[in-house]
Amino acid sequence: MAQYDPRKPHTIDTHVGSQIRTRRVALKMSQEKLGGKVGVSFQQVQKYERGQNRVGASRLFYMSKALEVPVSFFYNGLETEGQTPTQETTDTLQSFIQSPEGLRMARAFNKIKLAITRNSVIDMIENIAEVTDPAATS
Repeated sequence: MAQYDPRKPHTIDTHVGSQIRTRRVALKMSQEKLGGKVGVSFQQVQKYERGQNRVGASRLFYMSKALEVPVSFFYNGLETEGQTPTQETTDTLQSFIQSPEGLRMARAFNKIKLAITRNSVIDMIENIAEVTDPAATS
């Protein structure tokens, strides 16, 4: 396991924050509105979303209610027990979800209810990425 530095955001905190942002944006909810629902300022919501501040257990519970998801949602995407996402994975996810295209895609993808359809969309995007990536054809 990597050395833990309490002065830096842990990748799990960053991942949870990214999940909070993803869901909030999917609901088209402002940081101010979410903060009001859970009893914190919008600045605090920003810090949670960046992973700068850890979200306590009780606050995460109230976040799940405000964002209409189970608490487990915030941990979706973490690897198996004992593993954490790499900083590269976390940075990639944050970069994607903060882009206008990423937000549009996340909102549209979230509306797809059938798992088979969702997987087909993922397969299509992966195929397009392979075809358009010059490094993949080398």
